Amino acid sequence: FFVSHIPITILIDGQGAFRSYYPQFLIDVVSWYCDLFGDVLMKDSSSNKNNDNDNESLVWFSSMICCEILFQLPFFIVAVKMMMMTTTHSSASSASSASSASSCKNVDDVYPEWFRMLCIIYGSHVSTTLVPIISTFVMSQEMSILQKYATIIIYSPYLIFPAWLV
Repeated sequence: FFVSHIPITILIDGQGAFRSYYPQFLIDVVSWYCDLFGDVLMKDSSSNKNNDNDNESLVWFSSMICCEILFQLPFFIVAVKMMMMTTTHSSASSASSASSASSCKNVDDVYPEWFRMLCIIYGSHVSTTLVPIISTFVMSQEMSILQKYATIIIYSPYLIFPAWLV
């Protein structure tokens, strides 16, 4: 999850706030996605090709993207590093341990308290931000029913997994 979210944040989501800094081929990817799925937030927030988001009605969405870049992106990197370290550590300890009971670890034993707290903060923040985002899709007059379902399905892992972390 975290590994996949790093390039998505940098290459795709960031365009919702900083489109003018992106190369045309990445802008075209987001345009294609918006045309196909009808994502009104990404479409409207990046509709002006020359300027960053100046659509005042979507300042809230741009601010969420800025939070994603400033706070979530560093967390993704830390989370990937922690998962790699614990995977390496648990592989080494389970290889040296013959007992299957000793290889079953509690989350408290595997991840340090500071990381568990970061996961709770991340999960709370992200799952909360998805409420107005998904509500926007549900209430959109521009999106077809099929586009609403498809877009909500695309966004739903970013609600479900962070909520599970909490």
